[in-house]
Amino acid sequence: MSLVLAALLASADVPAPAPPPGLLFAFYRMVAFQGYARALGCGAADLDRDFDALRARLIKRYGKKPFSPPKPPTEAEGSCQTALSVYRINLADFREEAEAALAAPVPSPAAE
Repeated sequence: MSLVLAALLASADVPAPAPPPGLLFAFYRMVAFQGYARALGCGAADLDRDFDALRARLIKRYGKKPFSPPKPPTEAEGSCQTALSVYRINLADFREEAEAALAAPVPSPAAE
């Protein structure tokens, strides 16, 4: 009986750890910059690929729910040069935060 119970507990889904709040704020900030560049029609495919790759790694670690972007606004005014510059600079900062979070040990569920 205890073997069956142990097998069931081992196969149960372990909840994903909660992402750091600062990382979530940075993620939503990046979603806004990405949406701004898209709304202006700027060519940001290289930045989008980098952002999507980081997001995929964060989803693998923390689950999809916290890193699901809200629907961004559809209209924007401004210049692509400014939008892409802000996107690029903030993506570098977000990359540092994401890499630090991904490099940290995964907290055990009992510790939360």
